[in-house]
Amino acid sequence: MSMRHTAAENAVDAASNPISWKRNLTVMWIAQSITVMGFGFTFPFVPLFIQQDLGVPDPAGAAFWTGVSSGFMGIAMFTFGPIWGMVGDRYGRKKNVLRAMLGGVLSLALTGLVTNVGQLVVLRVLNGVASGVFATVMALVASTTPRERVPFAMGSLQAAMLFGNTIGPLLGSLLAATVGFRGAYYVAGAVLGISILMVVFLARDNFEKPVDGGFVFRHEALEGLFKLVRSRAVGPVLVVMFMVQMAPVLMFPVLPVLLDSLTSGGGAMSTGISFAILGITGAIASYIAGWLSSRVSLTRMMVVACLGLGLSLAPFVFVDAVFILYGLLAVAGAFQGVLIASASGLMGIAIPPEQRGTGFGAVQSVSAGAFGFGPLIGGTIASITGLRSIFAVQPVMLVIAALFVALFLGRREGEQTREGE
Repeated sequence: MSMRHTAAENAVDAASNPISWKRNLTVMWIAQSITVMGFGFTFPFVPLFIQQDLGVPDPAGAAFWTGVSSGFMGIAMFTFGPIWGMVGDRYGRKKNVLRAMLGGVLSLALTGLVTNVGQLVVLRVLNGVASGVFATVMALVASTTPRERVPFAMGSLQAAMLFGNTIGPLLGSLLAATVGFRGAYYVAGAVLGISILMVVFLARDNFEKPVDGGFVFRHEALEGLFKLVRSRAVGPVLVVMFMVQMAPVLMFPVLPVLLDSLTSGGGAMSTGISFAILGITGAIASYIAGWLSSRVSLTRMMVVACLGLGLSLAPFVFVDAVFILYGLLAVAGAFQGVLIASASGLMGIAIPPEQRGTGFGAVQSVSAGAFGFGPLIGGTIASITGLRSIFAVQPVMLVIAALFVALFLGRREGEQTREGE
């Protein structure tokens, strides 16, 4: 399959697409923010939920089971991401968004009923199978956006995700204090229902069913998936996305427990503040990175962001002052926002228009692998070598990622830019 996009092809695509890409991006930006906000009500407090409600009082044990539940959810999302992506390419990307959001509503609401960690793990797996909202939103937006504006749109959606992660933990900390962790899960499910209504009535899709139609598991569709992920344009970007998303989330099972120990039991509020700080600076940086994407090399931004993120996380090994940690998280959030927005922009350019669902399904698999195995590895390392040791591992991973970007992606970005002209 050719990865070349000519100016004539882009002009034909624009002429045949009457949908306002700016309007569609705005609608999906708001829906994405609300969705992530709903998930953010509960996500930062999973270790505390396990400790206080599910019978695992030991902090190291809570971190371990948090990693296990995230790991199994990641495996499920990794497996089903490309499958749902192919479904979206064949039956409609808007329908795929609604399917993913509904899966999130059900899994969040049911989590409020669990009584032990085994049930929590099962529901996290079902969430991984049925949900995966972000990849479907990216596919829908990319399919209605002019190619030269795709990096900006991807950066904007990353900003929406981080904005939701800003508001969600703050509201979640208030909910946890008033209605408890279980009540927060119920409210989160209801919030996701608002996103569903927005997509149903306001989002648009320019989907045209493929001429071959038929069952999603046709040999041609699967062959197209494997060719896409092995291609010179897409494969290296997927590798980089895995590395740069896995490194920051290594600390997710550790950070709430560490902050709880430093604040004499105030872990819920301090964790909410921490994730809000990451979200605020990350959202601003993601939007700026998307805006700069037409002026500055995406790979150069990624190299700088990798190194900056590693330097901002390294002091966590020894710093005990909570407010200094908040400041470091603010810097880390900004570099992380630039990093993920730049990688998403590269991916949006690399994926052929007819495979947007499949391509972003592969992105979901990579992200799920990172967000699943990252906490699993982080929780395991913390349980063996101590909570702080994980902050020495993260900078090493990010330096390796920076080297990979510099060596393998810089030249390819230039080739893709020339192909789109």
